[in-house]
Amino acid sequence: MSRDNDFIGIEILIVDGDPSVRKGLGDMLAEMGFIPTATGDLEDGIEQIRVKFFAVVLCDLDTHTTEEGLRVVRAAVETSPATETIVLTSRKGWEAAVAAFRAGASEILIKSPEQIDYLKERVVRAAKEWKRQRNRDELLLQMSDVHDEFLKRMREMYKVVVDIQDRLQGRDIMSTF
Repeated sequence: MSRDNDFIGIEILIVDGDPSVRKGLGDMLAEMGFIPTATGDLEDGIEQIRVKFFAVVLCDLDTHTTEEGLRVVRAAVETSPATETIVLTSRKGWEAAVAAFRAGASEILIKSPEQIDYLKERVVRAAKEWKRQRNRDELLLQMSDVHDEFLKRMREMYKVVVDIQDRLQGRDIMSTF
């Protein structure tokens, strides 16, 4: 997958204790046009989520200890429900997947070279969905503004029509005060 201008400005957080995984994912995502932020520290990852929006969070399930990465997943779900959280793990156990989904992950992937293309696909799909949702929200906001302006003008027009009707019927509203 080559660099896509549609992803410029879309930020992705990588939380993984393995520096080579962080670098590999970061390079891959940057090459695709994303802005990756990578950390090996869970607390830093959670803080990043609290202070900045990420369209996607990629988190290792077992950074630093077994299932400790679920703290990052929970923080993303609580702080930023629009963020898609993808959990990466080297374990193939059913329990790990269940724990990740219960914590709020949208996907869990086994860390293996065979999963790279699917990971790219999932990140792209998540980024496109976030962008679509953002565009929809912006359009709704614009429509609301246009609607408000329309109603304001209609009220002003109604006042003018009522004033003209009163004048045509010889009523002077000001003389009644």
